[in-house]
Amino acid sequence: RWDMINKFVADLGRSAADSQDRFAHGPVNDGHAGSVYLGLFEGDGQRRALWSTGHVPLRNTATTQSNKLNPGVAFIADGLKSALNIFQTMQSDEERFISIEPDTVLAHPDLRWDVETLLDSQNVPGSADNDINVVRGNRIGVKPTFSEKITDTDSWSLWKSGGDAVVWLEREALRTQQTMDDLTQDAIEMSFYRCNIIVGEFRWTVGSAPP
Repeated sequence: RWDMINKFVADLGRSAADSQDRFAHGPVNDGHAGSVYLGLFEGDGQRRALWSTGHVPLRNTATTQSNKLNPGVAFIADGLKSALNIFQTMQSDEERFISIEPDTVLAHPDLRWDVETLLDSQNVPGSADNDINVVRGNRIGVKPTFSEKITDTDSWSLWKSGGDAVVWLEREALRTQQTMDDLTQDAIEMSFYRCNIIVGEFRWTVGSAPP
């Protein structure tokens, strides 16, 4: 009996952890549409999706900044170069160039071979002239991370670790509790947590969603 109860508790803990993981992916999966998760209020008083071509700085509302490839590009050398260029030319609200160096590419496992091939190749994959691959992973300092919880299997994004593009606010840590039904004396296992997740500073990520 106790072995069975322990298995229930372990399975409940795994389910709760999976729930947290799916919740954490919400801003990424809604990052281009912005139908659920919107960022902080910008210079024009509007809130926008995590990835947008029209972010408005706080100081100069006559200008816009983009952290999205438009149109979306598949994970190829030219697409990665374009995303890196956005990071390199990013400006602060004071219109100072801040040149952020991303270190992570996030993608669905369906893109694993495309991502790892490009990041690990000495030459540009598919190049007839054996062009040097200037976006090789160990050259630009970018490593891949894959998640099966990304719903758009063709999309990918670049991130700077430690930035606050997406912020997890934990109000109560995940915990599991066991009680007993007063009438039936059945054991009741409960697992719960309290948290919120918000879209923060758009400058820490660049996204691409191929059509």
